[in-house]
Amino acid sequence: MKFVVRVLLLVLGLEGIVDGFAHAAERYRVAVSVRSEIPYKNTPISVTIDFSKLLKDVGSGQAFDPNSIEVWNRGLNERVPAAIGEEFAFGDTGPVEWVIVEPDQREYEIRFEAQAVRPVRRELESPARIGVGDLLRYGGDELRPVAMPYPGTFCDLDDDGLPELIGMWNYAYRPGWPWSSLVAYPGRRRGSSDQNGEKAALEFGEMVHLRSVSTEEGRPEMSGREGAGAYGHVDAGDLNRDGLVDLVVTHHGNGTAEFLINTGKREPTGMPILLSQGSVKVEGWEACRLVDFDGDQVLDLVVNGMLIENRNPKGWPFEGGEPVTLDAGRHPCFLDVDGDGRLDAVCLQGGEDVQPDFHRVAWRRNEGGDPPRFGEEQLLSGIDVETVTYVAAVKGTKQPTLLVQHNAFQEISLFELESAAARKLTENQKQILNSKRDEDSEGRFVRVGRAESRSAVMGLSDQAWPCLCDWDEDGDIDLLVGGGYGWPRILINQGTSAYPKFSEPELILSEGKPIRFVRNELLGPPKNWHDMGYPYPVFVDWDGDGLSD
Repeated sequence: MKFVVRVLLLVLGLEGIVDGFAHAAERYRVAVSVRSEIPYKNTPISVTIDFSKLLKDVGSGQAFDPNSIEVWNRGLNERVPAAIGEEFAFGDTGPVEWVIVEPDQREYEIRFEAQAVRPVRRELESPARIGVGDLLRYGGDELRPVAMPYPGTFCDLDDDGLPELIGMWNYAYRPGWPWSSLVAYPGRRRGSSDQNGEKAALEFGEMVHLRSVSTEEGRPEMSGREGAGAYGHVDAGDLNRDGLVDLVVTHHGNGTAEFLINTGKREPTGMPILLSQGSVKVEGWEACRLVDFDGDQVLDLVVNGMLIENRNPKGWPFEGGEPVTLDAGRHPCFLDVDGDGRLDAVCLQGGEDVQPDFHRVAWRRNEGGDPPRFGEEQLLSGIDVETVTYVAAVKGTKQPTLLVQHNAFQEISLFELESAAARKLTENQKQILNSKRDEDSEGRFVRVGRAESRSAVMGLSDQAWPCLCDWDEDGDIDLLVGGGYGWPRILINQGTSAYPKFSEPELILSEGKPIRFVRNELLGPPKNWHDMGYPYPVFVDWDGDGLSD
């Protein structure tokens, strides 16, 4: 339930000077009085405040510090858990959010600081859980898998030498935010997610939205689709040859591919401000790729296997030719797998629909021609992850590299092509490799890392219906979740109910096999193309034997 309350804000003024810093900070207090009746306990509240205006109104020439915000209960004289919106990554106006625990607790105080230079909003690993559309995180400071509904690729958007993971976030989870919006996980480092170094991690920061303008003087807005429309794809490339990473975006049902040119101007987050610069008509929206098949440095466009050649020899602006269908496999991307200098097709191998069996990753050799022809489909060696849902080529790397989304939309890993000459093989391994040359002449791919973040959003695939329960009977709240593809899973709370730290999801076994519910197995013939599961599990003592089922 959502309702509007009347709130009164009053700047109480300068509290004092904080000494001991390189730049002295002014500390301010803002009284917040909730004038409306609060009908329920634990009511979340979101108050949008323009802090730069508050400072201007009291005559301060200092800059707002978004990392200094604290919320205090004035009646109890206690600090309360609070969160600030992503808007503060871009400016000084945004929501401050907390929970009104008791209906009669309606007097609060927001404290903040101002400094000579505005600091960048710090990334939050475990933000307070409020309940106003904030995404649930795993909690704690451990690396957890980055899940993105529709990943695009890895590319260095902020020029720090570390690639970002970019993609589309399909649903709008905040009022007024766009559907199918462009997001990025900023690159941080390559490390290890366990103490023994056995699992390589590609570490990323906190997810941020990418913003665009319609004119060079325009005000940046979150880039996405107005109104409903939950699916989209993105790819990266230097369209206008200025050395900066540009993007192309498709949305389900739009019938166009939109070009977003990197202006070179940067947000406080380090991400570029993008300029919307026209579009071309396309059929479909999946597997949106910028490709240079003939090496002339002019980027063509492929959407779901349909080639639209760029007829402009200068590359920009994009002048689309007539669409040509490529026989390149399911949702192809393009990468030189066999080292002959031509871009081969890398595609998904499996049925027409992702459910119930998902896909594997295959390739088809580029046999030349204009447009190119592709050979028979062969599985790629070394990509051994299960339930694959997406694959994309990563540009600008030393070795041919693939992004692979797997574990039913819940994990993203990076695979590099490693030739036999580059590997230190035992004689036995070499013999095995040589015996497979006919089917594996392209060498094999090696998993070099999984995308992970300390502030990863708990993205558990389609319709991950949560049931709060104490699965392991240790007195805290664990999460039992369903999912569109039939597997109920459990996330064990390794913290407390007040400060949870959830594990990665684990499958639930029965007689040694994962429990799974899908439509055709349960209901029988006639078979339905939408063979999904959508279990909404609960954990209760069904048969009265004292044990939860």
